[in-house]
Amino acid sequence: PFGLGKKKKKKGGSEEHTPSTPSKEPSSSSASTPSSPTSPISTASKAGSVVKEVVSEQERLKSEIEDLVPLKITLDGNVMSVGEGGKWEIMETEAVEGRRKIMELEGIIEGKDKEISSLSLATTSTTSTTNAMAFKLEVLLDMLSISRADVTKTERMLEKERIVSDEYRKELERVLKVCEEKGWDVGTVGGGG
Repeated sequence: PFGLGKKKKKKGGSEEHTPSTPSKEPSSSSASTPSSPTSPISTASKAGSVVKEVVSEQERLKSEIEDLVPLKITLDGNVMSVGEGGKWEIMETEAVEGRRKIMELEGIIEGKDKEISSLSLATTSTTSTTNAMAFKLEVLLDMLSISRADVTKTERMLEKERIVSDEYRKELERVLKVCEEKGWDVGTVGGGG
């Protein structure tokens, strides 16, 4: 693994590492003669096979690295591994589902908080409107009470004026009766004659 090469035994019992290098032997599919023209299709297929080989080699190396370096641990039943950016991530489906549910509930709570805020503002507005209406009602009731008192006062004055008027009428009728009894002509009485 890791392209360390092969170990060869030397004389005397020591080992010698020889680096592994890709073989430079031409494969049967990539062999071409310099005199033959290369078509774009064969070049593309060669490039595609080289890319496939590189990808397969990368996957093999990655697998070997994962086998050698523990990138996953288990804590309290949750499997964690190193994710993007070198941060630990929970891999267990129940934990991931739980985290998703928590995020969903936090979103709902945030929405409800905004709704409560909005309703609180509406309540404040409604309360201030209600207070203003209550004040107007108090003012109108005071005005009605004053008007009713004025009407009552005016009715009493009117009643007094009626009483005075009735007394004047009765006095006038008594005077006319006396004048008739004495034979005085009412048209000439006090007329200067």
